[in-house]
Amino acid sequence: MPNEKILLVDDEDTNLRLLTQWLIPLGYNIELASNGEEAVQKVRDSRPDLIILDIMMPVMNGYEVCKRLKQDPETKNIPIIMVTALHERKSKLKGLSVCANDFLSKPINQRELTIRVKNLLKIKAFDDFMLRHNEILAKQVREKNQDIRNMSNEMMRRLMAAAKLSAPIMNNVQAWALSLAERYNVHSNGFDTIQKFGQFFGYAELITETNSSSLKADL
Repeated sequence: MPNEKILLVDDEDTNLRLLTQWLIPLGYNIELASNGEEAVQKVRDSRPDLIILDIMMPVMNGYEVCKRLKQDPETKNIPIIMVTALHERKSKLKGLSVCANDFLSKPINQRELTIRVKNLLKIKAFDDFMLRHNEILAKQVREKNQDIRNMSNEMMRRLMAAAKLSAPIMNNVQAWALSLAERYNVHSNGFDTIQKFGQFFGYAELITETNSSSLKADL
């Protein structure tokens, strides 16, 4: 049995009682409003799944109610069935202009009412599912982007730390290379070679494993 909430809006008590008698046995939760302002407030307070809205009402007519609800991001996805006079084309066109989802003509047929209500509620259920799904996907994307940013920040932090640690070693290598160049009268290209080999193979290994006589012969 369904448990969706339907708001019925009409200034005629007879119409409200009739629709209530038809819909409650189908398992729907019914709320009532007798004018447009009351309807807008109830929609904002209770968020019904569907609204059946009469057009001709005091205080605020159905067109204005529909327009306000469809312009509000919080209520625009709630389907609205507008109740019009029989074969009144102008009323339906005006209803479409304020984004009504469907129409019922007076006198209302019970079977037609049931079918239109079920169809619109199925569409809304699917729309709600897609909206939740999109929200979940958007959240996952945000979390992945944050993970990437965190990884990038950590990588930069480690690189900066490594650079700080390697600075003294680089200074030692340069001093060692300079002393060798001065000692063996090595030209500038040979000095660059010593530096590059030291950087590539590892500073400590090069210093300890290279003997000055073989280095001089190579250069």
